[in-house]
Amino acid sequence: MSFLFSLLPATFFVVIGYFVIYSSAKSEGGVKRFGQVPGAWLLFLGGVTVLAGALGPMFGLQGPMGGMSEHMSRMETMEEEQLAILRELQGD
Repeated sequence: MSFLFSLLPATFFVVIGYFVIYSSAKSEGGVKRFGQVPGAWLLFLGGVTVLAGALGPMFGLQGPMGGMSEHMSRMETMEEEQLAILRELQGD
């Protein structure tokens, strides 16, 4: 699931990186070099984002929805405990 969520920012990085490199190719001198470096960096970030989304779950990193499922299971447990306490109080 985190792989799918990593595709949106990765696409953003790659598109912006390509635009920066394309724009810098039309210029000359120091501006060309100044545009190529951030463009390459953005392409690199796009690749790292996809790798992190693909390999993150293998190392225990949760996706954006992982924390929510833990929270919901804790809430269900608390609700069951509260119901048990109410049953005990009603039984007295």
